[in-house]
Amino acid sequence: MKTRKILTVLGHTLMCFVLLSCATSSTANDVVQPKTTPSQTSRSVTTNNALNFGLLAPLIGVWNVRDWQLQNDGTWQEQSGASWRFYPIQNGSSMQDVWFSDSGEADKGPGYGTNLRVYNPLAKTWQAAWLSSRKRNIELYTGVQSANEVLFTSQASDNGRLTRTVFSDITPDTFKWRMEWSNDEGASWLSIYRVEASRVK
Repeated sequence: MKTRKILTVLGHTLMCFVLLSCATSSTANDVVQPKTTPSQTSRSVTTNNALNFGLLAPLIGVWNVRDWQLQNDGTWQEQSGASWRFYPIQNGSSMQDVWFSDSGEADKGPGYGTNLRVYNPLAKTWQAAWLSSRKRNIELYTGVQSANEVLFTSQASDNGRLTRTVFSDITPDTFKWRMEWSNDEGASWLSIYRVEASRVK
């Protein structure tokens, strides 16, 4: 019962932010374009919020994404790319990011997604909630900082499979991200999707 209440609250919060973004944007391009200058969006905000965002602080801004998906034959196939925007919310105490991609497939249409991330600087841990236009459900993740990476692991399994996403190789102008699956409760992980991002603003 308590878990259901938490999910309900997070769901309402996520939808409020999504609706607010839509209300202030007339096109998909508006969603991923900041209304501030590049310096305000990236460098200055990163410095002011380093304590609140930990290793993810340099991500504040707008990014172009190249992405690849693992195929059944073990090869990697490049996808259609995406735009990914990160920005502080709630007076800089939390971070939201918005993902937009156009697969070029008429039956799927554009893909939208948003994360809400809250960082605990004392414990160096994260709580995150993900909502996408295609899956239409809320996924909860717990994040930890390990060396130069930030790892977000799903709080619930999908038919016995755990999902983990990893930010790595973070610099002021580039970063990498990957999605992994585990079918043995986290004993081993298989990378199934990866991203290379370069800063726009």
